[in-house]
Amino acid sequence: MKSFLLIVLLGISSISAAQNLLDLSGNWELALDSTDVGEKEGWYLKSFSDNISLPGTTDLARKGSSNRLVPKLEKPQLLRLTRKNAYVGVAWYKREINIPKSMAGQPLEFSFERVLWQSRLWIDGEEVAGAQESLIAPHRFVMPKGLSAGKHIIALRIDNYCCPLKLKRA
Repeated sequence: MKSFLLIVLLGISSISAAQNLLDLSGNWELALDSTDVGEKEGWYLKSFSDNISLPGTTDLARKGSSNRLVPKLEKPQLLRLTRKNAYVGVAWYKREINIPKSMAGQPLEFSFERVLWQSRLWIDGEEVAGAQESLIAPHRFVMPKGLSAGKHIIALRIDNYCCPLKLKRA
């Protein structure tokens, strides 16, 4: 009987956890910003004409410049790994989300995995404080007061060529 109760409790907690999670995967609007003018021009408020499926990469979505190297056993091909489609610079991702009543006003954490270098987040045109920088850890943005129920627009600015490496004395 005790083991049955434990299984039921585990089942209830996993249902509860699932109700507190919004999956952000799917179709996102996309704009490549190689000259990094998007923030000055308020791209976090604009709609984008291109789309991308996330999770994914600009390479997999065939965004950026096509690799024109012919496969050979020669220096250019052997010196580095290459992508089918290369893109270096800022990319903007945008989509609408719907916050259910059960999550309204509750602390929220936006978590994005496998982000290359730096990410920044805007919700309804307001930046969520703190850029995230990491190659190995998920980028997390915490909103202690949460959001109201209903539709909100989230915009992500990802810069894969943003940050000079720094060495700091410990």
